[in-house]
This record gives sequence, C-alpha cells and structure tokens, in this order.
Amino acid sequence: LRQQQALANGAEEVRTLLLRARGRTLAAEDDSVFGLHVTAPSVTLFRGATYNPLAADNELHVLDSLVTISAYSFFGGGPDVVFAKRTGATSNYGTITVALVSDGSKTATVTIGATGLIE
Repeated sequence: LRQQQALANGAEEVRTLLLRARGRTLAAEDDSVFGLHVTAPSVTLFRGATYNPLAADNELHVLDSLVTISAYSFFGGGPDVVFAKRTGATSNYGTITVALVSDGSKTATVTIGATGLIE
C-alpha cells in the first residue's frame, strides 16, 4: 500500500510542478517563461527558455525514494518541457513515467499535450 501511494504521489508531484510552470508562464511572472527539467529521481522547475543548472531560482524536487522517473519522451528530444507565453502551449509535448524502484512494471504516466494540457 505504501508503494502504491508513493507512486500516485510521485506522479501527482510531477503533474503539479508542470501545472505550476505553465501557470507561472501564463501569469507572465517576471515577464518570463517557465519549464520543468527531468532527471531521475528528481524534477526541477526553472525560469527561462532553457534550463540552467546553476540558476539560483531553480526549484529542485526529489521524488520519494520508493519511486523514480523511469522514462520521459518529449517531442524534439531532451529532458525539458517549456511553456509558451500567452498560450501555455509547448513544443515539448510528450510523457513522463514514474515507476516503483522495487518493481519497474508498476508505473504512472503524466502526459503533456501540445496545447499545454497536462493529464
């Protein structure tokens, strides 16, 4: 039960961070765009069109030790999803898969559509 909850929470954390990045972009916070950088077992919310690992305002989120990012696939390749000003759309649409460390066949997938819709 703890593992199932960790899996659900991990996928929800990724989804929530994507929604925050999109929301901050749509709000034109600091007249900037925001995105999410994916690296197992963490994700980083960042400001700007490209991820800078040294940026002071990066927000690193490490997932529960029971889960990891087992896969991601974005149109155009790379580990980043960035949202467009005014529309919230992204050219980096695709999926992020969270899996149990102990059983990689148990997964939850977050989907990012081209319009910016996150499921």
